[in-house]
Amino acid sequence: MSEPAEKKENIPDASAGKGIPNGGSPAKTQEDFDLATIYVSDAQYNRNIYFDTSPQAVRLYLLYNHWALKVLLYFFILVNLSLAIFEEPALVSLPTWATMLVELLCLLVFTIRLVHYAKVIPREKFWKDPKNICIIVVLLLTLIDMIIYGALKAANLYSVRWSRVLRPLLLINVTEGRQVRA
Repeated sequence: MSEPAEKKENIPDASAGKGIPNGGSPAKTQEDFDLATIYVSDAQYNRNIYFDTSPQAVRLYLLYNHWALKVLLYFFILVNLSLAIFEEPALVSLPTWATMLVELLCLLVFTIRLVHYAKVIPREKFWKDPKNICIIVVLLLTLIDMIIYGALKAANLYSVRWSRVLRPLLLINVTEGRQVRA
């Protein structure tokens, strides 16, 4: 009777390897698959963005490149560019407060998108990229112009929006605008 007990000790226990997936090879996590998805997608769409590979940054990068957010970005760029049709001097002029409110919403969306991008890539890479600096400068100059224009309009003084010519720079300098820049 003791003989079967010895054989049982020599036989590897099947339950010992149960906790180790893939027969003992390192486990693949969801983060590994997400990272692989990003590399394949970047190669497919010819994107060359240096991003942080931490799990949080990978999730943010996947969200950043989601098609719905890109469509939303281009929608707000289109709205921002089309504001020139409705601002003074225009044939179909909307009230100043309406166009400025829409433009402020567009600036908010562009700022959120830029902050999202800043969370994805390393900080030193973000600040060395001239496109990001250009977007920040355009956003700040537009905001300053809106404040000055609104104050002069409230005082019933003549004023001109000089930041309108900067609007196309947002289209050119967004990360997805590489084909437009070319």
